[in-house]
Amino acid sequence: MKKKLSLFLFSLCPLIPATSRFAYALIFSAAILFYYGAGILFRELVKKLDSQSFGQLLELVGLAGTAALFFGILNGVYPLLALSLELYIYLSAFSYLLLISITMDHGTSDSFSPIILFIPLLLLFSAIREIFGLGTISFPVYSGFIEFTLIPPRNSLIFRFLGTGGGALMLTGIFSFILKQFFDKKGVRK
Repeated sequence: MKKKLSLFLFSLCPLIPATSRFAYALIFSAAILFYYGAGILFRELVKKLDSQSFGQLLELVGLAGTAALFFGILNGVYPLLALSLELYIYLSAFSYLLLISITMDHGTSDSFSPIILFIPLLLLFSAIREIFGLGTISFPVYSGFIEFTLIPPRNSLIFRFLGTGGGALMLTGIFSFILKQFFDKKGVRK
């Protein structure tokens, strides 16, 4: 279980710099779901082709193409966000691979369970960072993102640290503790 929890947290790390805004987390959540749907299609295609020797390579190429396709769609819908998130869109494909590898290493075929846990965690992580770090919550729009002030700027100064990389690492530590408690209560961790 240590390996599983470590991989889960490691899959969150590439997204830490990019999840300073809730709008970004919404995009990354959509990207991971998009990768998941495409992953199912590519896995079925590999099964139909009965090509075990290069099946994983086909899946990786398919995932890279899926990330490029998602970036193209994002560029059409939210061009300014696509410009600032281009590198992170491809890193989210890496995070998706790590999430899937969690269940593959344990011989289970239900690869959706880590994604079910990851997406709400990603959204919560980003919302907490933005609300307490900046005092706002943002949503993607064509011209970038729109933000709504929830905490007046002078009241959010105490929490500004959460909006920084160091604050993100603290939140990651808090979330890892919560996950550890969750897995301990479920009896998954030995």
